[in-house]
Amino acid sequence: MEVYLVFGVIIIIFIFLFFRKDKNQIQTSVPQSIKISELKNILMILQKGDLTDNFFGITTNGDDCLYFVKENGRNYIDYEVISTEQKKYVEELSKFYEKQGLKIVKTTYGNAPSYDETKEAPVYRIEVNSNVEEIEKIAREVYQKVFQIKEDFEFEVVP
Repeated sequence: MEVYLVFGVIIIIFIFLFFRKDKNQIQTSVPQSIKISELKNILMILQKGDLTDNFFGITTNGDDCLYFVKENGRNYIDYEVISTEQKKYVEELSKFYEKQGLKIVKTTYGNAPSYDETKEAPVYRIEVNSNVEEIEKIAREVYQKVFQIKEDFEFEVVP
């Protein structure tokens, strides 16, 4: 009788462990800071769905934060204008994306900005339907050409 009980408990534990593999359980840790040359590694983790959320961001000072989003099988790069200081980059960012042939869609996450002109901070989103290398290339160029950030600068990784 005890053998059957022990055997039953082992089977239940095995079944629980086997079926528990949902995406929230499989989390890959990412570094707190990276150089732009290391962005590809985190983008690959995002593509596999191994992050807690379906996005992450990188920034040097908060004003230059780009978010990399995987949503419904599509890849996006987002720029949320939450502070007045960020507004100065919108026009240059728009021109850069236009030259690259990328279409900007204005949306929002519903966050309140620190300025009064609007209730919800705008998010400037581009859809990047290509591979990790192309996403990294676009991000690298945005940081160099729009934000004037050098290649070897240390970026903070934000959730």
